[in-house]
Amino acid sequence: MTPEEKAKLKAKACKESQSIPGIGGVYEDMISMYDLYQIIDDMPEIELEEIEVPSFIGRYIQKTKANRNLKWAMQDILNDLHDDEFNAWFENDSNFEVFAKAWMYGYTEKEQLYIMPVPYTEEAYYFEINLIGVPKPTKKWEAQKFTLEEIDKYFPKIKEFSEKVEE
Repeated sequence: MTPEEKAKLKAKACKESQSIPGIGGVYEDMISMYDLYQIIDDMPEIELEEIEVPSFIGRYIQKTKANRNLKWAMQDILNDLHDDEFNAWFENDSNFEVFAKAWMYGYTEKEQLYIMPVPYTEEAYYFEINLIGVPKPTKKWEAQKFTLEEIDKYFPKIKEFSEKVEE
């Protein structure tokens, strides 16, 4: 239980205890609020891992969560009612758990990565940045992955050739 969940549970217990008749809002034979708070404080704390999802999943969660619940969203996903990129992400079964955790506990969006081909060459070469910060050509399987910010920094004149990296 996270510290935030503990605080919510304490607040709920306090609010509900006030609606019970008796001394100080609590029956004498019931557990005291102090004891209840102590039990809540003694519950083990868990640190939630930071959940990262692609931006299209983040947008879906944000849009759907405003009007629907998780059960509805999962049914929608299982019925393949989305585009190919969205459905392909869920081909990996572990992504269902990632989605559920992101829905319930929050998430951060992964930044889209790109590879940068060397334009106007007969063979397929891609760029990587060497140790001193100079771009050099390499084969596709060794291609370095770049963020848009890095592409703007290293390849401003040929950035339109960048290719998205699939997850």
